[in-house]
Amino acid sequence: MIELDDGVRVIAGASGLEIGLFFEKREDGYRYEQEGGAGPFEAMETTITYGPENEGVRVRMRSAVTLDLFPRRLTDRVAAWKREAELERALDALETELG
Repeated sequence: MIELDDGVRVIAGASGLEIGLFFEKREDGYRYEQEGGAGPFEAMETTITYGPENEGVRVRMRSAVTLDLFPRRLTDRVAAWKREAELERALDALETELG
């Protein structure tokens, strides 16, 4: 993890695959993106927002991904579907942890 003036850079990896991510804090959450072409995606950006709702907090995660592989419509759809599943698992884990 490298702290910068405008955010934090993280290099993550497993099974021989590395990805560089840049995180920035926002007023209502966080935004992060894959840095450059070093990673599984041509481009990936995710926003995590949170705010009060009723007597709790609503957390939302949105992500956009592209692989830039042929056939692009199909491969990008598969990447988005897998990314959606990853975000759902992250939200489920957060709900479990915080109860």
